[in-house]
Amino acid sequence: MRRALLIIGLVSLAAPSGCGRGSGKPTGTAADPVTVCERLADVCRLDGNRLGVCAARTSGAGFTCASQH
Repeated sequence: MRRALLIIGLVSLAAPSGCGRGSGKPTGTAADPVTVCERLADVCRLDGNRLGVCAARTSGAGFTCASQH
């Protein structure tokens, strides 16, 4: 029983997570903003330290990083 739990624990640590960790791609949160908007409402980097939110373009073609203020 102890060996089975150890094996399960090691496998779960070695398995890739579904949360984007390890993929190298930003998650779109304030702690990990995206540089190119691909999804609506992701947190994006405008320039330097300023953050924005990914919004739909008025033309309907893709997304843009809009200021939060």
